[in-house]
Amino acid sequence: MTRTLTARDIERLLANKHTDDVFVSQCKDGASYGQGLLILDGWAMKKSWANPCATGYEIKVSRSDFSRDDKWRGYLAYCNEFYFVCPAGMLKPEEIPAPAGLMTVSSTGTILFKKKKAEWRDVIIPDSIFRYILYTRAKISRESSSANKRLYWENWLREKKIDRNFGWEVKGAIRNEVKKRILEVEEENKRIRDQNRKYEDVKNILSNLGFKADKYFSTFEVERKVEDLRKAIPPELEVALHSLKSTLDRFQDSLRNIEKKFSPEVPAIAEVDE
Repeated sequence: MTRTLTARDIERLLANKHTDDVFVSQCKDGASYGQGLLILDGWAMKKSWANPCATGYEIKVSRSDFSRDDKWRGYLAYCNEFYFVCPAGMLKPEEIPAPAGLMTVSSTGTILFKKKKAEWRDVIIPDSIFRYILYTRAKISRESSSANKRLYWENWLREKKIDRNFGWEVKGAIRNEVKKRILEVEEENKRIRDQNRKYEDVKNILSNLGFKADKYFSTFEVERKVEDLRKAIPPELEVALHSLKSTLDRFQDSLRNIEKKFSPEVPAIAEVDE
């Protein structure tokens, strides 16, 4: 006969699951005497300096309790992962809204099964929950084979601030590197556009000479075509064109000189000390 599970039974299973972690049942988000406190059925943190992970738990032993629960989203600020935990068969994974996950207890009441993986969220967990645990739930004792809890929490809080600053620095470095790469790509795109324009000019010249870009032709053929065109121009026409160019250049120089001579000078604005 399957035994009816209580919230306390599930709480003990969660505590056993986190034997090597920090685990707090009925964990509050602030001072015990505060008003409007949130209380997580379970809160656990992995003992890892490199990859700390805080997990929040909400225990449900009836569907009606799950259906009318609208406060669980407030717990998300205090954990990286959040799970509903219930007896087997009470809830289905597809009923669990994101980013929450689902754990169920076996019919024997002795094993926890993860039915839906919770989404891991990179959040800065408020210090209030750590202060609550340190001030009201931690037992301070002499350091033994296990790490001193007070030292552990003090170091964790200190390192958390260091990690936060480090994260900001890393984000800044990444942002600067991205800007640098964007500028490099823009410069390369400009170079490619300029090069393509030159290719188009060459293509148009060759097309005017009768060479199609989609057909093969040798440089010798192009040189011979240009030479034929050059020979086709009468010498006297070439001399006249050179003379016309010289005349136009001199005329342009004269215009510049006239423009400089008659351009009004703009008086300099004197600087006035305030």
